[in-house]
Amino acid sequence: MTMWVLATWPPMAITSEPNADAVETAIRALDNETRLGLALFRERDDPPESERIVVMGGKRLNVEYWPAGAEAPTFYLQDDRADKHAQTLVNFGDQGTLAYPMSETVTQDIAVAEILYFMKHGKISAYGAWSPYDSL
Repeated sequence: MTMWVLATWPPMAITSEPNADAVETAIRALDNETRLGLALFRERDDPPESERIVVMGGKRLNVEYWPAGAEAPTFYLQDDRADKHAQTLVNFGDQGTLAYPMSETVTQDIAVAEILYFMKHGKISAYGAWSPYDSL
């Protein structure tokens, strides 16, 4: 059985089997101050593990894809139209704030489109804004 789970923080809230509207609403609510991030998990029974997309930030978002069983993310969303020399800060709560090149973050619109594609097709888009981490 495959089940989608949406986790948002803070405050921690879990939504089992979220629909597209719930995911879009959660992404658009991120403000990098009081609502820092979310994770969309796809739980699998065989083998018992999950893959996930983790989203942190506000107007500009750090978005990472973690394959099932991975100890680190393998892909991130990038915005080729954004200024590569400008930086944006992403608040990771207790872990601190990190500065990212603007091009290594995306707008909420890009994040929504890519995450809804993932939910609908069960994989990240090969033609979307995803870049492998080894390309940095």
